[in-house]
Amino acid sequence: MKSYLYPVLLLGIIDSDWFYFIGMIGTIAFAISGVAIAVKDNTTLFGTFLFAMVPSVGGIVMRDVLINREEMGLFLNPSYMYYIIAVVLVGFFFIRLLEYYNEKANEDAAVAKFWENVLVIGDALGQSAFIVTGVVIVIISRIEPVELWGPFFAFLTASGGGIIRDLLRKDHQILCLNGTLNAELSIIWGIIFSIYLDINSYDPDPVGIRDAVVLVVIGAFVTRLMAYYFQIPNLRFRAVGKE
Repeated sequence: MKSYLYPVLLLGIIDSDWFYFIGMIGTIAFAISGVAIAVKDNTTLFGTFLFAMVPSVGGIVMRDVLINREEMGLFLNPSYMYYIIAVVLVGFFFIRLLEYYNEKANEDAAVAKFWENVLVIGDALGQSAFIVTGVVIVIISRIEPVELWGPFFAFLTASGGGIIRDLLRKDHQILCLNGTLNAELSIIWGIIFSIYLDINSYDPDPVGIRDAVVLVVIGAFVTRLMAYYFQIPNLRFRAVGKE
């Protein structure tokens, strides 16, 4: 059951409409956060496409290359790329239209705060949606132990592309590795989801798995926003401010 039938069951879940909807939400959320970064950094249209595409595509590609997956998820669902292109084009024309009616709109502190919130919410939603796909792919690929590699690939899928995106920015500040809790939440929720799937591997319940996916997505999204807005500090080797 665990070695053969369970991966087949999870593969069917990945192909379901509701799981596709979760991936679509994550892709669109990352694309919106890319538009927010483009506004903050005043990048070109092509740069906006990169910032919107890399967070969702980059982690998936790195994950599939590491596990030597025969068919990359990017090629199995090319419609995600259309969502990214649509979000970037709509966002680009929206910003230009806003500037047409108010030339100083982007200089307003309230507008800057708005795009900062869009960036945080978009990253949080995209991150939470891709955590579950990273864990499920580990089980489908029969990589053991799940409790070790599930959280790792949850982090890689959810945050790996964001790291590449931040390295392409002007200030090169990696958001998920600095400041408040961020990447650690991908690992924590990846552990929770991995343990649940492993415990239920001998008697799987498709409805229970679906409910667990929804719980992980909502839980990861809420905890990420709480960590940011309440400024929950991360663990560091030295206290901040000490030499």
